[in-house]
Amino acid sequence: MSLVRNSNVAVIGGGISGLSFVYFLSKLRPDLNFTIFERSSRFGGYINTELHNFNGEKIKLEKGPRTLRGASDGTTIMIDTLIKMGHKDVINVIPSNSIANKKYLLSPENELIQVPNSLPSTYNFLRSSLGKGLLPGFLTEIFKPQKLNKKDESVESFLTRRFGKSLPNNIMSAVFNGIYAADISKLSAKTTLKSMYESELQHGSIVKSMLLKSLKFQNKNDDSKKIEISNVLKDYETAFPNSNYKISDLKSLLTKFPMIVLSKGLETFPSLIKENLSKNSKIKFIHNDPIISLTKNQNKLITLTTSSGHSTEFHHVRSTVNASTFAEFLQNGKLMTTGKEDSPTALIAQELKFINIFLVNLYINSNVLKNHGFGYLIPKSNKNNERVLGVIFDSDIEKSSSKLFTEDTFKALTSTNETSEKPKFPEIEPHYDSESQYTKLTIMMGGHYWTNHKIPSRETSIRAAKDALENQLGLDFTKLSQDTDFYIDSLLIPNCLPQFHTGYDELKFKFLESVKNEFGERLSIGGMSFGDGAGVPDCVQNAMKSALKLSK
Repeated sequence: MSLVRNSNVAVIGGGISGLSFVYFLSKLRPDLNFTIFERSSRFGGYINTELHNFNGEKIKLEKGPRTLRGASDGTTIMIDTLIKMGHKDVINVIPSNSIANKKYLLSPENELIQVPNSLPSTYNFLRSSLGKGLLPGFLTEIFKPQKLNKKDESVESFLTRRFGKSLPNNIMSAVFNGIYAADISKLSAKTTLKSMYESELQHGSIVKSMLLKSLKFQNKNDDSKKIEISNVLKDYETAFPNSNYKISDLKSLLTKFPMIVLSKGLETFPSLIKENLSKNSKIKFIHNDPIISLTKNQNKLITLTTSSGHSTEFHHVRSTVNASTFAEFLQNGKLMTTGKEDSPTALIAQELKFINIFLVNLYINSNVLKNHGFGYLIPKSNKNNERVLGVIFDSDIEKSSSKLFTEDTFKALTSTNETSEKPKFPEIEPHYDSESQYTKLTIMMGGHYWTNHKIPSRETSIRAAKDALENQLGLDFTKLSQDTDFYIDSLLIPNCLPQFHTGYDELKFKFLESVKNEFGERLSIGGMSFGDGAGVPDCVQNAMKSALKLSK
């Protein structure tokens, strides 16, 4: 569908998905008029950086995502956008050999075992209780029979079938606690382990596929080892050209770093996007007036009605809210027009389940960590009475981050724009600010552990978080005063993460087809529910792709 000139476009949800969609589409189609509806008083969605006062100083607390993966296409688009907006100075990186890049798993004995990133750490991991049975599982995987059908299965079933029980129980269950807060016995392998799932179908073995890719890479000469960008980035560069550097060179630079952070918190990105959009007179922001219904009217336009009773027609609507909230809009719309809740799209949307996350932020005005790194996750093989998903060492991330764009780094990025040479980036050496005397932690709780339980009270959850830190890190809160030694805060984030259960791909296809059948091209879907994934870069990438499609 091509929007006629000066069309009115509505975006439901003022989080990163909605804001970035408007940013990209408004650049491609400056004639369009936009209205962004946000139900709360703040924009940014689940990306939420707060400043709290403690003993006369400001403490930065992340209430949602805080880091970006340097190798992803979505991250490359985000960083390029920050540079174009003139804010490259806020971009910090964590080098691969940094202290903050050490990641741990908690063993059943409450010991932090480093995830292997070297020969010594690999040896130590295999000797631990978490590594038991792991090596035989990998050595025999290549001889396991190939799955002959393409039917989806759970992550646990898939990994157990290929590698045995050790990998899913002791490692991957913890990894998925950190990414999706989800139970691997229910998660879709086809969706969340797409590369591994397809490797078995194509080569009969995941290990065999890895070896073939490694040999293919090793046989390339140095010139051909230059980063090859995806079609997504090619389309992005064509639509949003940059005269200073090639997007492939920026991607090559970012791939060197496992993590990227923003110096004032990740909310800096949506805040800067909103600031940029606010300068455009054709973009209007409405907050504290939630959408309550969505209907297609007789003119084949979409009418949105808010809680204050205002109804407005739009040529196109972009919904970025979660599927269950979206289903409510459709059901209310049907009730208003037909007196029945008979929206087929709403019924499909309700099949997607969501979980609740409880975050506890802890600030201690002294260094108390014995192990340093990014943090740790907890496998399903652990007892875990406190129902903790994992703990992030925010202070180590902050103390280890380095500014990405020094004068030399940016000069290297822009110096080869008119040549075919690979840029030679200066090395960013790891550092650790050991002089800063504080510890900052984020304890992630709930998720799938709360699926069949009543959500505990705030006091109960904070007590459980303290118990976990005492048992797992050896913290002694009896020796700390809450008035002078530590500060604690918490946040319940309800229905925040979609659960990509077995059969999700089919559900997504069915949902998007139903949207098309019911609304044609007047309605598009963004956000985490039925987008490209649950990560922040996934949402930005999806917003850019949709803006490109709609701008034609």
